[in-house]
Amino acid sequence: MLTGMLAVVLALAPGSESPAKPEPAAEAEPDSIPDLGELPDLGELDGRTTVGNPPPSKDPSDQPDQPDQPEPASLGELEPLPDLGTLSTGTQPPVPKAVPDEPEGERFGDIFTGSIRVVGAFLHFDDIPELFPAGDDALVASVFRLMAKRDLGEHIGIEMNYFLDLSRAPGGGNAVGAFGTAGSRGSVYRYPHLVYQAWDQGNVTGSLGLDRFVVDASAGPVNIAVGRFPITYTVTGLLTPNDFFSPFAASAVNRIYKPGVDAIRVGSAIGMNSSVEVVGAMGYDDGGVPKWAQSGLLARASTVRWGFEWAALGGKVAERWVAGGSTQGDVGPVSLRAEGHVGVPDRDGDGRGAEDEDDAIHVRLSGGPSLNIGWRNSTVGAEYAFVSDGARDPEDYLTRATEFYPDEQPLLARHYVGVNGGIELVPILYGSGFMLVNGNDGSGLTGLSLMYGLADEADLIAGVFVPWGADPAVTTDPMMPIELRSELGVSPLTVYLEARAFF
Repeated sequence: MLTGMLAVVLALAPGSESPAKPEPAAEAEPDSIPDLGELPDLGELDGRTTVGNPPPSKDPSDQPDQPDQPEPASLGELEPLPDLGTLSTGTQPPVPKAVPDEPEGERFGDIFTGSIRVVGAFLHFDDIPELFPAGDDALVASVFRLMAKRDLGEHIGIEMNYFLDLSRAPGGGNAVGAFGTAGSRGSVYRYPHLVYQAWDQGNVTGSLGLDRFVVDASAGPVNIAVGRFPITYTVTGLLTPNDFFSPFAASAVNRIYKPGVDAIRVGSAIGMNSSVEVVGAMGYDDGGVPKWAQSGLLARASTVRWGFEWAALGGKVAERWVAGGSTQGDVGPVSLRAEGHVGVPDRDGDGRGAEDEDDAIHVRLSGGPSLNIGWRNSTVGAEYAFVSDGARDPEDYLTRATEFYPDEQPLLARHYVGVNGGIELVPILYGSGFMLVNGNDGSGLTGLSLMYGLADEADLIAGVFVPWGADPAVTTDPMMPIELRSELGVSPLTVYLEARAFF
């Protein structure tokens, strides 16, 4: 039992082991902290990239298709000119006509796109054998994606995203948190048997499966999506309380592909500035059996007024009922974003509310300003987050770790502050960073990275995570041999290198 609780505690740490059923999170491979100065895309992709908001993704699947351009005809393909002696006076010779080539069939690149991601990291753990028996360790992960997006008619389209994932992570589990991949980001809203576990031996896991498969239909202002696809309702960047469906960890390096969930979404535009949509997401128990208690049914309405987008949402998510909203907009050069909700526990899904006195009505809030400075594409932003049911003192962290809902970020404390930023050092080199501080115990985690553009469709990223805070302590209590004295102080010092390419 202690091992399970510690695994949840380490979820924010780079390279930590995944709980049996958390949220987060899709390799959406999708891999960094988004630009708080830009409005997020509430559509299919999360749209956020490397920590500190680097330039937009180079994923060719995000670019509009370019029409094929006809090749110029060669001189040998032109019809011969007529004999000028046979032409009547005043008659002009006919214009030569190019003989068109035979139409070619579609090529592989016209239908499929993809990406390859390889990441390696060295993790230095504190010298505490009771908590880290293997000592320093390493992480290696590689993900290959094959994607297709096609129109089946004027009003119907289909999108597919398949992955092959091979990872080696400390502790014999999949890597989550900073280095989450397509195979490691489980979700209560994803049917587990759509992923085939081809290899699971010791610290090495290999899987292949379906990250997205969605049929999208539209008729006038109404749009319907059915299948497995990403859903994003958050407007903040580091700490995202309204991201119920496979949220990224606050320290996630790669955010290009947000994980899809099994859902049906019906939405409609109302005039030019308003919209409404309803989402139903199927939830599953540990055996993959659909359960109402783990399922979600959520409605969201939004409108634009006074230069801000205002949204309200409410309904059921896994093991609780929620009501909340969000806002985002600009005041001069400053962008402001905020979101939050009130949650009522319903672990059994029977509508009776909380039956355990530890399950209290809770409030989650997050928000802050950001500024796009403009000079060298530099940005800076800050956020504050409040989690009402978080632990007040470090000695309660392990108890708090057993009370998470299946679809939330694993935050142990009540108060958090985060800052992030980025700057274009030269046109092909972008630097970014973030800092997350636990306001209860003073511990923190700093992440710094450099992204080098190898080519138009390839990047190389080098980075480091530096934690600080009180180290865990060994106790004489056989029931609780480890005492956490800070949340982020347990994170390992991490150095990593990642390469990714798109085709």
